[in-house]
Amino acid sequence: MSEGARLFSSISWHSESGGWIYLRRDWKSKTELPPIVVGPGDAPLHVLKQVPPIEFGRHACYCYSPRSMIFLVDPETLGEFELGKDKLFLAGNFNDWQTAVGDKEWRLKREHIDGKLWLTKHVPRAWLANREKEIGPLTFKFVRGDNHWFQVDASAPNRVLDPQGVANYRCHLERTGRHVWQFDLGEDLARHAESLLWQGLKQSESISLPPQGDFRLLDTDLPMGVTREGDATVFRMFAPRASDVTVHLYWDLDEGEPTQLSLSRVGQGAWSVRSDLNWENAYYHYTIAGENQDASSHFEESFKVVDPYAVLMASAQGPGIVRTELPEFVEVDGYRTPSWQDLIVAECHLGDLVQLADVPRDGKPIPGYQEMIHLLKNPESYIRKMGVNALEFQPLQQMDKRRPEEYHWGYMTVNYFAPESSYAFDPAGGSQFEEIRAMVRAAHEQGIAVILDVVYNHVGEPSFLFFIDKAYYFETDPNYQLMNWSGCGNDLRCSAPMVKRLIIDSLVHWMTVFGVDGFRFDLAELIGVDVLKEIEVALKAVKPEVILIAEPWSFRGHIGGQLINTGYASWNDGYRDFIHEYVMAQGNQDGIRYFLKGSRDNFARFPAQTVNYTESHDDRSWIDRITENKESNGFLPQMVDRRRTHLMMAILMSSVGIPMIAAGQDFLRSKQGVNNTYQRGDLNALDYDRWVNYGSSHDYCRSWIAWRCSEQGRLLRLDQTQHDTYFRPYTPEGVSSLAMLYNANDALGGEKVLFAVNPHHHIVLIPVHDLVRQHYIQIADHERFDVYGLETARIRWTSQGLWMPPLSCGLWVSG
Repeated sequence: MSEGARLFSSISWHSESGGWIYLRRDWKSKTELPPIVVGPGDAPLHVLKQVPPIEFGRHACYCYSPRSMIFLVDPETLGEFELGKDKLFLAGNFNDWQTAVGDKEWRLKREHIDGKLWLTKHVPRAWLANREKEIGPLTFKFVRGDNHWFQVDASAPNRVLDPQGVANYRCHLERTGRHVWQFDLGEDLARHAESLLWQGLKQSESISLPPQGDFRLLDTDLPMGVTREGDATVFRMFAPRASDVTVHLYWDLDEGEPTQLSLSRVGQGAWSVRSDLNWENAYYHYTIAGENQDASSHFEESFKVVDPYAVLMASAQGPGIVRTELPEFVEVDGYRTPSWQDLIVAECHLGDLVQLADVPRDGKPIPGYQEMIHLLKNPESYIRKMGVNALEFQPLQQMDKRRPEEYHWGYMTVNYFAPESSYAFDPAGGSQFEEIRAMVRAAHEQGIAVILDVVYNHVGEPSFLFFIDKAYYFETDPNYQLMNWSGCGNDLRCSAPMVKRLIIDSLVHWMTVFGVDGFRFDLAELIGVDVLKEIEVALKAVKPEVILIAEPWSFRGHIGGQLINTGYASWNDGYRDFIHEYVMAQGNQDGIRYFLKGSRDNFARFPAQTVNYTESHDDRSWIDRITENKESNGFLPQMVDRRRTHLMMAILMSSVGIPMIAAGQDFLRSKQGVNNTYQRGDLNALDYDRWVNYGSSHDYCRSWIAWRCSEQGRLLRLDQTQHDTYFRPYTPEGVSSLAMLYNANDALGGEKVLFAVNPHHHIVLIPVHDLVRQHYIQIADHERFDVYGLETARIRWTSQGLWMPPLSCGLWVSG
């Protein structure tokens, strides 16, 4: 049947026996019900009635009235909207998007419908129909008067993506709310129903029912994984629809004849078995059997499933290693996780740091944790000389390496508790457990926090959870096909109670057992704001100072604005893109002023909520992105490339927020123009010869980092939002150059800091008439840094202002 001829769109459960049916178009009859019955057996529905249009509108943000379409939104769902103060506008392809902002014709007004307050805009249906003929499908969003665009609800039934991957609402004129029907099967029929059938005179169709209403809400408080209870070993697994669960235990990786223990069902979806033997350090895996009635499950009894709660794995394919004696991490005397406003982060990949480093290999062909410990203990190593106080490691949870020597970024996780085995000296013996604890301890001894990049939006291969229960653990469409907003083909269903618990339990494990200071959540949009909030509460109950950073987007949308009201910091992609444009003289004063002040209001509620960066593991390196060489290859950078890099580093360290650099960025690390290097260990491994060749750039960056961490640098390391008068910008006309005075209102004492930058190829005069030259000491320019003051070749400061040379910057402190 063609897509256009189909009748059913989807089904959603709202109770144990009933839910909503979405048709592909409105049901026109006012006297007859849609001819829907239940299969097998063609049994009649217990209840079938139309959902009130306003209920559809609550989810779709539009609904039907006799003469118009009502675009509407519940003001209580707009987290960054103040009723009575802010103005909200309807913007879409039918009114040219941006031109609707500020136009009173498209402003939403208050309206009470069925006793509830809504913000609404009525648009004639006939007008919309004509526009649809002209431009095609109608899409829309809501936007605040100051150009803050509200993100589309990820669960909206009419959510669509444009060719650039931007999410919008779609207004279907043939779906006005009369296409949504509430149904109830009745308690008895719900136990056996498999599908809904359309039995019309001219057309018939069937659609499979999703798993029963309460299936994806099953939960248990029982301890998961392997635990010791007295002298006994207890194995538990959550597999809600399995018919048989067996644990296989063996002392040799070649298995031989394993001991098999059958688990019994306990509670809602859990399975458990108790053994009087001590299985500490034994290998184990599970086999799980069940009935595959439809595509919602994928039971395969012969497949070896690794326990999701296994704290050690011998390899990416398994097996798990029993370890119940989990000592808490003993913190280094005197160490405390740095306050967020004091953080200076280096994003790094463990393998890239150690691959070409001059460290003992201890006879191990694949460098890993032990080599990283050597770097952390060596005061002459690059990682120590850089001067950062936090390392954000790309994922170190067990990843899906097919071979230990395979290069891997780590973003395909197969187990959330177990450390990556290939970096260990004896992975089959579980040495990774103590090695990663020792690595974190070595970092803490140097005052360096450890932040772990974690991937809870999808999983790697083998996807063990897939064989436990596909529909419970993964997001699927109505036909049980896996969703792919991550780009990896198996989006995790983070809102499921036991998935949410798996996430929280594993994060607490990494804090309490391995001592990590915080986490950066990959593609956090797919985890969802509500789940992120629950994670925050749970982790801060264990460690109040835990560092929480979100990558606030996915291929589905962006939640940067929604995270403002949480305790998460966010990677600031707007900062990344703007600074690139700015140093190329393509930016503007409003932008540089906004980002220097910490992306306030639109992105950050408090100063350390924005993670400012210009390069990460993704995409091209900074130098390749800005180089004037052909094919974006900055391996041999030009002088202007190097100068722009210095401007970028100065801006980064002068911006309120958490600065993050990519390891090697300070010595002009190049990937030779390659955009995606996730499989290119040869390009990603840090070339320490460049550390020498471009040592002056490294020293320039290192000096800025040291100053930012100093007593004077506290004027940029704000622990709370300052009044706008704290900042005083100085802006010449016709250019994007700018000078910014910090602590202009003396809120933090009498000391002040002045930063100026000129990204243009000509001299720019920046008027700073109210500042007296004799009161300020220049300590940095675009090439040099001296905290005692530059003795020669200082930027000229006259009664007219600062004369900024081409591609220059300067830093002054009050004397």
